[in-house]
Amino acid sequence: MSRVIEILSSVLEVPAERIVDEFSMKTAPEWDSLQQINLILTLEEEYKLAFTDDELPHLTSYEGICSALKAHGVEFD
Repeated sequence: MSRVIEILSSVLEVPAERIVDEFSMKTAPEWDSLQQINLILTLEEEYKLAFTDDELPHLTSYEGICSALKAHGVEFD
């Protein structure tokens, strides 16, 4: 399991098995605006980076988060 899935699961308090490519704020009622802030802060701390204002609107899905992290040079296993 990727670290991104572990973070999403922990912050949103959902089973990791629910986090698939289509997982997003639209499909997860637990993923509200407060959890979004917690998630962004956790990701920035974990990966030692800062998302830009332009990136923030794209961080509302598992795929969007992975894409943004890849743009910052994060490699996934």
